[in-house]
This record gives sequence, structure tokens and C-alpha cells, in this order.
Amino acid sequence: MGTCPGYMGKDLKELFARLDAGASHHLCFQCYSPQVRAILEAGRELYICEACSYKGGRQIMISPELRYDFTPEGLWRHFSVGGVIERKGRYLLFHRRKYPFQYTLPAGHWDRQEADPREALVREVLEETGLRVITAKLLYREDVPGDACRRGSDVHHWHFYQCLCEGEPRVDGDEGDLIGWYTPEQIQPLALTVPTRHFLTKLGVRKSP
Repeated sequence: MGTCPGYMGKDLKELFARLDAGASHHLCFQCYSPQVRAILEAGRELYICEACSYKGGRQIMISPELRYDFTPEGLWRHFSVGGVIERKGRYLLFHRRKYPFQYTLPAGHWDRQEADPREALVREVLEETGLRVITAKLLYREDVPGDACRRGSDVHHWHFYQCLCEGEPRVDGDEGDLIGWYTPEQIQPLALTVPTRHFLTKLGVRKSP
């Protein structure tokens, strides 16, 4: 699999200024060509560029619904929500079949049409786990750098909640391939997404390496 050198935030800012803001765009993560398509390989969703032969788990995905801005340093920043769900000392995680192909708490992007981040949280938890959020307490609101997502951003501003939910979890075949309840001891050796590792460590569920 080829590797990608990444991008410069200022280049993206200039690129976005030339794109139709009212349309969705799927561009190569490496060369920004629109000649990119999704494939399924060994159960993972990857992207291939016909222009530069890039093959990897990320692309530049832009849509009118995506809530984002640029940091003072010029980095493309997405806005996201996530939540910790605990039952009897176990925490709900699922394994992503999309980049970064690791274990994650229920989480996702906060869309522009959602006035409140809790609205996005309720949607994401239901979509990814089948659980219905009853209450959500905001625990943290902060940037998490180094949080690379499949849509192309490396920085996310998070609204992170403690959730009380009803129902029994089920894996969403589009997002994940495994879901379950894990004790802190079981979580420790798992390969976790950056925000999952960040927030579980802040909560004391996971020990710092």
C-alpha cells in the first residue's frame, strides 16, 4: 500500500476557496484529484486515486453539511461529538472498518444542520450502536490534535459527553465489524483511536503508557 505525505493546511484553504461551496467533493488525499473511488479490501474501506495511484484510508471529503473551520495556524479543523457509555464497570467500544481501523467510542462529526452538538451525539450513537441516548452530560470541550480522520482532517474540536442509554448495542456494518463491552483491563492493550485514547485516559479508565 502506498503512503501519503499529507497536506499543508494553507493549500487546503486555498483549494476550498476555488470549490463550489454548495456541492460535495471527494478528492485524493495526496494530489487533490477528483478521480478517487472507494474500494473494499479485507473488510476495510480504502480509497484509490486514478491520477496518482494513491491507495489508503483517507480522502479529502467536503460537503455543505460538514461543520469545519481553519485554526490560526491554517489547519483544517472538524467539529465532532462523542460519548462514553458505561454499564456495570464495562465500556462500550466498537472496531472501525473505516480509517483509522481501530477501536473507538461512539463518535462522529457534528453537521451544520444540527443546532446543538447533543443532537449530533444522539444521531451518532443511534447510527453506530443502535442505542438511544436518554441523558448526556458534557464532560469536555476541547481540540484534540493528531486526530486524523478518513475525511482528511488532523484536528478536531470535540464535545465529549457521559451518556446514559437504553437498548442493546448492535454493530453497524457500514461503520464497524465488532462491538462489545470492555473492562478497563481489557481496554488497556487495545489499539484505540486518538480521541478514544485521549478521553479514556482523562477519565482514568485507561492508564497512560
